[in-house]
Amino acid sequence: MKLAVVGICAWVYAVAISLSATERSAERPHLQRSSAESTATFRVAITIDDVPWHGAWPDDTTLARRTTQLQDALRRHRAPVAVFVNCRGNDPRVVRVVRQWERGGASIGNHTSGHRDLHRVPPDAWAAAVRDCDGTLRAALDRPVKFFRFPLLHQGATAKQRNIAKAVLQELGYQNAHVTIDNSDYLIAAPYRVAVERGDTAGVRAYGRLMLRHDLAAVRHFRTVSTESLGRQVSHILLLHANEMTADNLDELLGALSAEGARFISLDEALRDSAYRLEDRYSGAKGLSWLYRLQESRAGAPSPWEWDDSASAGIDTELARVLKRSGAGRAPD
Repeated sequence: MKLAVVGICAWVYAVAISLSATERSAERPHLQRSSAESTATFRVAITIDDVPWHGAWPDDTTLARRTTQLQDALRRHRAPVAVFVNCRGNDPRVVRVVRQWERGGASIGNHTSGHRDLHRVPPDAWAAAVRDCDGTLRAALDRPVKFFRFPLLHQGATAKQRNIAKAVLQELGYQNAHVTIDNSDYLIAAPYRVAVERGDTAGVRAYGRLMLRHDLAAVRHFRTVSTESLGRQVSHILLLHANEMTADNLDELLGALSAEGARFISLDEALRDSAYRLEDRYSGAKGLSWLYRLQESRAGAPSPWEWDDSASAGIDTELARVLKRSGAGRAPD
């Protein structure tokens, strides 16, 4: 999802997520439910992108510990996971972390070498990055992998890009790991990391609360989209990232999802849902939830992803509030 300024919608979202410092420290986001649907059972697969790590890589010991932290949270909630690897050739750190995830029972997927964006590099260079990561993963695991996820969820803005991508995935035997529950919590990850590095416990707490509120709001939103567009709840696929913020907050997020009726399933099981075999109606430059891609655009109709843009703008507004209180400058992306 891309950041956009949407005026009143952004203001409404910012008001909804803005709390006093006292309220933040006491808040438990899974208690902020207001609809019967929020407590109905739904199925969701947890997926984590940018393994080994999103952003600046920590040292090897910290990377292993943080990976274990993610695995422990998933294990406590009996949540299967699929992780998508951003390869770097035959970097031994990638191999070590991939094997750590595999030993923990994770499904492993290809996320290209160098996180190559299909919309920004020549198609042949993108295809080479997919094949390079495929080679790394086959060597690390001594077997082929099954899943692929497009970086930024960019599946081709032109017919040529889409055709190249389809051919490469077919060549390598990959299944496209669609996402139904997308979010913009990546906007919070860099300021969170800076707060951790500075020992800013108040900032860490504020950013963590913001992540949890936003991710839960995204889950509720896409559950509504699923009901409205398909007439039922799809087997959802949630996108998260491998970073400090997710490692520190995943346990609480999974607990909140369970409290809202989530039943955790594997990516393989989720993709067996017939909704993932429906026609992709979207042709454009955005990286979107699969639920949006199924919708037919209508002239004059509101954008299906208006909520996403508003939520992103709301996050940016709230980040500015937190940074102003802390007296710090905006963390680099």
